[in-house]
Amino acid sequence: MPSCQAASQNARSVKCKIYIEKYLIPEIKGSFYVITVMDAFSRAVLSSGIFQGQDLARVLIILYASVERNKEMRAVLSFLRPAS
Repeated sequence: MPSCQAASQNARSVKCKIYIEKYLIPEIKGSFYVITVMDAFSRAVLSSGIFQGQDLARVLIILYASVERNKEMRAVLSFLRPAS
């Protein structure tokens, strides 16, 4: 699974996982991707979104939302694997 870690001298260490899952809906043309950032320890969803693509811009939107909601996160290091 992809993972990320956020840490700062003044903030607690936050570890999270980024999930990218591909779905097909028969009634709708094309694929859909659910991009989710979850806390690695509690498995709480920090942010999530549904998109028609899995490019870097969409992943960054979800990462940005995670940082905005969790003000203790000061930096994010991310390793991503796209959905197959």
